[in-house]
Amino acid sequence: MLLLVSGKQEMLIYTLKDAEIEERKHFRIENPTYSDNEGHFKVRTGGKVMRSGSVRETDDREIIVKFKNEIASNLDEIKQTFDEVYISAPGKTKNEILEALPIDIKEKVTKTIVGNYCSLSPIEILDLFSEEEEDEIQEAEVRKILKKNNQVT
Repeated sequence: MLLLVSGKQEMLIYTLKDAEIEERKHFRIENPTYSDNEGHFKVRTGGKVMRSGSVRETDDREIIVKFKNEIASNLDEIKQTFDEVYISAPGKTKNEILEALPIDIKEKVTKTIVGNYCSLSPIEILDLFSEEEEDEIQEAEVRKILKKNNQVT
């Protein structure tokens, strides 16, 4: 089994086999740093400064591209086939991660959980996946009971 635990710019990659959990990769994409006046602009009219400012905000697109490339290259390094793939990621990055996955891994995605759980241990993360399964089973049982009650009345 492959377990991908992701934050916005960080990912932990675990493999599980024969009840053993192994951390295979851990990487983080850092925000770019800028020099003091990089991106500073002024608009002048008639010799007076009308407005000024700087464009020092980080470009999310650049970080996303680096993150996706890092995911693909790290997964390529793991020369192993998996029966199941579990993903934990924040809502905004979940789709980016799915796009970056190689086709053979993307086809094996069994379950995803929305949230940043990078600080949890792999055991705690697996518990989150099993709790979600229990909730789904309970919901299905409730639906069956309600359906039977509706049919009776």
